[in-house]
Amino acid sequence: MRGKKWWLAALALFLTAGLLQFLARQVPGFAQGYAVTVYRLLVEVPGRFFSLIPFSVAELGLYVLILSAAGGFFVLVWRIAVKRLRLLQAAACLLQAVFFAASLLLFTYTIGCGINYHRTPFSAESGFAVEGAAREELVSLCIALAEEINEAALQVPVDAQGCFVLEGDPAETARRAMAALGEEYPVLSGFYPQPKGLFFSRLLSKKKKS
Repeated sequence: MRGKKWWLAALALFLTAGLLQFLARQVPGFAQGYAVTVYRLLVEVPGRFFSLIPFSVAELGLYVLILSAAGGFFVLVWRIAVKRLRLLQAAACLLQAVFFAASLLLFTYTIGCGINYHRTPFSAESGFAVEGAAREELVSLCIALAEEINEAALQVPVDAQGCFVLEGDPAETARRAMAALGEEYPVLSGFYPQPKGLFFSRLLSKKKKS
């Protein structure tokens, strides 16, 4: 009975995520309505709680998921070798665990950001006119931005090796910057959780191939 409950829970998560994705893509206004109501609550309520925790809960959850998967695999092997669990039963247990984990991740992704990909674009909500640009305009923009960056680079603090030195609290600075943007663009207003650093940032950072 326990195994059947896990299957039903995984199926419910999978179908709910699929239904929400379908509604976001096919029903006009659904994604926008979700973004300004349900999603705002998801940011406000859990965000305020997790902001009190000094480390990244998402990173910790990732490691717990990996360790749980590894532990479950070894338990399954042990049950096959010692408890003489049939291979067909073992395959069913493994498939059940994979399906539940995949359904949970899909559901979390959907309610966390998947629906928001189909909301009204920021440019439309902020009154920006999106137009095409000629190649020469893009080249001029890149040159202008590069010149501004070079000028700003002379004003930032660096160490003996010429590397940028971060001053103050970058997390609080980021929150203040987003709050200021929220005053200028109402669509960006609201609560912003405390940004967290990662214990193993190099491991979780995508390395660009040369």
